[in-house]
Amino acid sequence: MKEYREKLKIDTIIIAIAALILAAASGLAFANEYGIIDLFTPVTGDSHWHSKWNGFISGAAAGLFVFMLVALFRNIRAIRNEKALKKLYVKDNDERTKEIIKSSQAAAYRTLLIIGLVAV
Repeated sequence: MKEYREKLKIDTIIIAIAALILAAASGLAFANEYGIIDLFTPVTGDSHWHSKWNGFISGAAAGLFVFMLVALFRNIRAIRNEKALKKLYVKDNDERTKEIIKSSQAAAYRTLLIIGLVAV
């Protein structure tokens, strides 16, 4: 369990760094929308397109930021609480879930391959 706790600490650091980057990207796109800075500007298009572009970047980054925060709080809670750590360990290492994910990935890969062949 000690090895899993160390792995979870490293994952938590990576998630925290990614969350900070996403928060910065969202803030920069929001600031670009209001003319404070000029960073995320598409090469072509009018001001309406620029506004949609900045709104998309800001919204997507903010949405991913929320998911990162949820994962961050889950990992911190598991690191501090032994019972939550065991529960998360079982959830992450459940062999049935791994098999279900593996078979669904194989089905999705086949589907994308067929769609790609039809598209070509």
